[in-house]
Amino acid sequence: MPNVREYKFKSQHNEDFHEEIKTKLCDYVDWQIISLFYSFLHLIKAYGKKMNRGVEGYDEIQDFIDEHLHNYLAGYESLKSDCWKARYYDCTSCSSRKQKLDNIHKPFFDRAKQSIEVFMTALD
Repeated sequence: MPNVREYKFKSQHNEDFHEEIKTKLCDYVDWQIISLFYSFLHLIKAYGKKMNRGVEGYDEIQDFIDEHLHNYLAGYESLKSDCWKARYYDCTSCSSRKQKLDNIHKPFFDRAKQSIEVFMTALD
């Protein structure tokens, strides 16, 4: 089982990948959504680990967010839904998904990341 540092590293790695494909491979909206979602998941797992709570499966993650980050539950559910759609449906020409990614998901991720980092620092 990874530790806090490893989860945070993986989260940052996925976020870096998201930024890289956003600037260089703008047609891959599906991978932009997927990488952002998994970056968020690893951040949640790091926070759970920091609180000495195993947060592994989707149900545990959702319960953890509901319990500790309730204001971010709707954003998580929306990002999770769009990630699922991106994995299983054609997304290469979806300008509406790109707009939602840029205008909703990425700002949500940035706010949630900032809050989670503050919460984890407070636990030190």
